[in-house]
Amino acid sequence: MNPIKSFLILFVLFSLKGYNQNCTSCTNTINGASSQNITVNNGDVLCISSTGNLSGNIIQNGGVVCNEGIISGYITISGGTFNNYGNISGSSQYINHDKGVFVNYGEIDNLSFSAVGSGITVNNHGMLKTGYIDLDSMSNGTRPIFNNYGTIISGNFTTERSDFSNHDSVTLSGNFIVGVLGYFLNDGFLTIGGNCNFSAADAYIQTNCVAQVSGNFTNNGTVNGPHNSCGGFYVNGFASNSSTGKIGMDNSFIDICEQGNSTGLSNAGALGQNMTQCSCSNVCNSTTGINKKTPLHTLNIYPNPVTTKLFFEQTSNFEPTNYFIYNSMGKLVQTGIILSEYISTNDLKPGAYYIALSDSKNLYRLKFIKI
Repeated sequence: MNPIKSFLILFVLFSLKGYNQNCTSCTNTINGASSQNITVNNGDVLCISSTGNLSGNIIQNGGVVCNEGIISGYITISGGTFNNYGNISGSSQYINHDKGVFVNYGEIDNLSFSAVGSGITVNNHGMLKTGYIDLDSMSNGTRPIFNNYGTIISGNFTTERSDFSNHDSVTLSGNFIVGVLGYFLNDGFLTIGGNCNFSAADAYIQTNCVAQVSGNFTNNGTVNGPHNSCGGFYVNGFASNSSTGKIGMDNSFIDICEQGNSTGLSNAGALGQNMTQCSCSNVCNSTTGINKKTPLHTLNIYPNPVTTKLFFEQTSNFEPTNYFIYNSMGKLVQTGIILSEYISTNDLKPGAYYIALSDSKNLYRLKFIKI
């Protein structure tokens, strides 16, 4: 059998196992282009197949929505479970979520993502690219829970009366705000293009890594780090801790490195005995390899995210010849032969991709981000 054909068969099997796409028990299936508006209630299972393209709006009061295709209409979730394995996109497209479960394994590129309400759970395993993100319970109900295991690229991000955990990669071009009763756990890569503001005295932040802040850093709440390493914030602007602010008071190792003022952190609050300034370099690398060289068995690829060129660094006798690039829906978008130390990514649109390479013995697959 042709070696490229054998490789593609192996990759398809591998990809299906990895993606675990499973839209079943459908009561309504969209297979082609559709502009209808759809309401999903308890007992309904709406499936958008891999060939489906829904431009109409979805109102989900219960039941299940499973997307393996494309959705460009507005989405309002008030109950049930929404599983996205495909693409949700549109310059004016938004997702409003006030109750229920939303799980993303695919790619979202839209105007806004709002999880405001009670009893909300969001798990992101794929790519979420949006204009802004807003999390809030708005009441004394069950707090929204947002877990990020994938990649988030957003403008502003506001969370209050909710729990947000980052275990992989978050890149913000705007501001990051943790407000009233907000809880934030950071175990991954975090970069903030604007200001970082922990605006409420009852906000709680646990960062086990050093986050990058391009603007100013303001703390009115409680900020702690790990006890067995260090975490904190590298601030290009000014950093201040207000009279209600507590940094490292649990004797954790927290570092605030301010570059905007030669005197360092402006403090009116409480500082723990293990709090340092500019002595921690623990910038956590995400599982997608953001901003680091990522081992691919015997090969490194970098930079990640990538703009125009994806480089290969050989660490042993690995000599790949063919490469295949797939988008988040498993569609082959680029293929070629590796003739130098890099391949061009100029023709790829911003988003999440998988590159697959093969030599005479092995099949390798790794995720990267194009920006």
